[in-house]
Amino acid sequence: MQGKFKELLMKKAKEGKMISPDKAKQKMSVLDELDDMMGGEMASKMKGLKKVTVAAKDDEGLLEGLDKAEEVIEDSAEESDEDEKDYSEMSKEELIEMLQAKSE
Repeated sequence: MQGKFKELLMKKAKEGKMISPDKAKQKMSVLDELDDMMGGEMASKMKGLKKVTVAAKDDEGLLEGLDKAEEVIEDSAEESDEDEKDYSEMSKEELIEMLQAKSE
């Protein structure tokens, strides 16, 4: 953001419109604060989001990448379903089988 502000100041200076160094510093400070606030706001909105990027040289590769992304999503959904199970209702044998399957 500072770069754009400096460009604007240079453009205005060429037009004969000058600004004092103190005034420019004050405006730059405000822009920096706005930039920090926006960055924090955007970061909080992005928290918890997941991202999948698929890149390939051809359509076939893209389709393979999309298939892989679907697998990852399905695996993630299955894991979250397992996390929500009520283990108190499971038998001892079921718990042992589940733990063994996870360790493999």
